[in-house]
Amino acid sequence: MSNDYSFTQFINAHEAFSLALQMLAGTAPFSACKMSDMGSTLKGEINRHHYLFAIDGQTKKIEGYMGWGLFPKKIAEKIMNEKYVPSEDECGEGDYGVVFTFVAYTPEVCKALARFCRAIHPNKTCCFRRVYNDQSKPSHKAIRSTGNLTWE
Repeated sequence: MSNDYSFTQFINAHEAFSLALQMLAGTAPFSACKMSDMGSTLKGEINRHHYLFAIDGQTKKIEGYMGWGLFPKKIAEKIMNEKYVPSEDECGEGDYGVVFTFVAYTPEVCKALARFCRAIHPNKTCCFRRVYNDQSKPSHKAIRSTGNLTWE
């Protein structure tokens, strides 16, 4: 596998939705989600252009997907700490990017997606909830492009 990745958003939103759904449907924990919940999340990410596909530079295959929303700190903290489900209207602006969907087929793709997302959203804090396959307690992570962690 190459370490050379490109990142894209598709012109056709239906194509992006279909490809993202196909990737997530076969990957835990997303495979256990209700279709209505997963579809709504993907639709919002894609319509807001808050998503990226990672494409391997040699094989031209999709190797990862990342989708997020941007929020003010107060709403981001509610999402992370209270499992708050934001409305579509709340997902568009703010200094905190909360990653909702993330699939990377290799650690290299994971790192490349995270780096690229930070590059297109400089000076924003990126937050995500990690779910482990062994059902242990989810962890909360916050990574600031420039600065310190805000919570863990």
